[in-house]
Amino acid sequence: MEFRDGPRNLLAFAVGAATFLLCFFGLSLVAWLAFALAVAAWGAVFLIVVRRPPDEEIIVAERVSLAEIAQAKAKLDAAHNRMTRLTTLANDQDRDMVAHLATSLDVLRSNIAEDPVDYRLGRRFITSYLDPMVDSFESYVNLTRKGATTDDPRVSKLRERLTVCGPALDRINKAYLDNDLDELGQEIAALSFQISRG
Repeated sequence: MEFRDGPRNLLAFAVGAATFLLCFFGLSLVAWLAFALAVAAWGAVFLIVVRRPPDEEIIVAERVSLAEIAQAKAKLDAAHNRMTRLTTLANDQDRDMVAHLATSLDVLRSNIAEDPVDYRLGRRFITSYLDPMVDSFESYVNLTRKGATTDDPRVSKLRERLTVCGPALDRINKAYLDNDLDELGQEIAALSFQISRG
């Protein structure tokens, strides 16, 4: 049996209190003996019920905790959902590009879930650049929905920057699958740089 600290402490307290009440009132033992048995029962709970460590303490890979993996998957799920929503809003010219990125984000989430060891290379991209990338796509789709076209230099420049994201994520996913850490690091750094250029 395995419990987190809170429920484990409550269980130990309940067992100790029940033991004391049973021994003192039920069996009419002297108070010090009932208390000693209650303490023994309380301690036995801690020996029998194993402490379940919090996610922050569960290390799934070198310098990567289970909590970090859960946060990364949650961020990628949120980004995937935003991109999927944008797929329905994008114009015909951009729909495939947006849908491709949504699919690539879902594949990346699956790759991280399957091989958390490599997550440490993608940590900075996911924590720092993923949201700005999706924000840029949202801005672009909103601009085109309002009638802006690629004739506008700002819109054209933004679209040009966004078109590299899908293929870059494909290369990142391929590096994950091939377990090519050098290529993975280079692709993540390149995509992060591209997004940071704003």
